[in-house]
Amino acid sequence: MKSSSHTLRVQILDREVRQLEQQIKSILDSIAVSEERKKGLIRGDAVDKAEQLKQVRMIQEKLDTFREALAKQQKGHSPK
Repeated sequence: MKSSSHTLRVQILDREVRQLEQQIKSILDSIAVSEERKKGLIRGDAVDKAEQLKQVRMIQEKLDTFREALAKQQKGHSPK
């Protein structure tokens, strides 16, 4: 009795695993065909914010460089 119940459990688990694998494959296939879904997976608020922050830092660096150049230029033209 124990061995037959164990065998049934294994068969049921095997069937459920196969069904789950098929469902996952179907979902992954649908994602693979849809460019929009792929973009949605790799894009998100955190990624957008990180890109915006990167742009802000780049602009800030350019402003700092400009300020330094302006300060040097003003020192060079200051009356002695």
